[in-house]
Amino acid sequence: MLFLAVPLLAFVLWRYEVHLSQNGGSPLLDPVALRAPGLGQGLIIALLFYTLASFFLLFSVYLQNALHLDSLKSGLIFLPFGAGFLIGPLLTPYLRRYAGDYLSPIGMGCETLGLTGMVWLVSETATGAFPSIVLLSGLLFLTGLGQGLAMPMLMRMITGRVAPEFSGMISGVTSCALQISAALSVAVIGGIFYSTLGDSHAEADITHAFGISTLAIALCLALGAALSVRLIRKPATRVSVPKNFMSNKVHK
Repeated sequence: MLFLAVPLLAFVLWRYEVHLSQNGGSPLLDPVALRAPGLGQGLIIALLFYTLASFFLLFSVYLQNALHLDSLKSGLIFLPFGAGFLIGPLLTPYLRRYAGDYLSPIGMGCETLGLTGMVWLVSETATGAFPSIVLLSGLLFLTGLGQGLAMPMLMRMITGRVAPEFSGMISGVTSCALQISAALSVAVIGGIFYSTLGDSHAEADITHAFGISTLAIALCLALGAALSVRLIRKPATRVSVPKNFMSNKVHK
């Protein structure tokens, strides 16, 4: 029942925010900012971007149930991803000089290549055998690096669609979209994994289900990269700030 009430509650909230904005109030979600050209597409990209969240669940299941690693060893396997994710944002200021805003789709492209490469690697490895640690580590590093490169530029790309006065609000909306994406990806792509797996506990079936669901994540990231390129090519037309915007903030 709560889930069915979400559209109604969202409609009521939107009407209230519109009414508040039209009567000189200071809405939490300003309709003027949310109507900015390209903002909706940017939020869709954010939803596609964080589908990677489900990978951490699926890869852990693959490592522990198909390769029979314990939780400590499974966690250590993720270290190259973490290293890439740490290095990515540190490289962003330098790489942005050459790639500009295209660094975000480039990062998502790296994630797509890393995940697709992992699917190829596990499918080419004998059932129950551990994949090449060098190749696996490199692909995990590439995926983490792509995540680290794309995230800062994605936030900048979305908040850049609105006037600076609205950037804090849009940053919060974007963070909400990322969290929604993480939850939905675990539910939807996790559902793909377990639907493909069925009642089987065989190593080959787990590997197959992992490959199918990881390709679904890669597809979402590839689509996000394509939409990012399209959005970057569309000039940002910032909406004008209402005259009473700053005065409302001061009186608040």
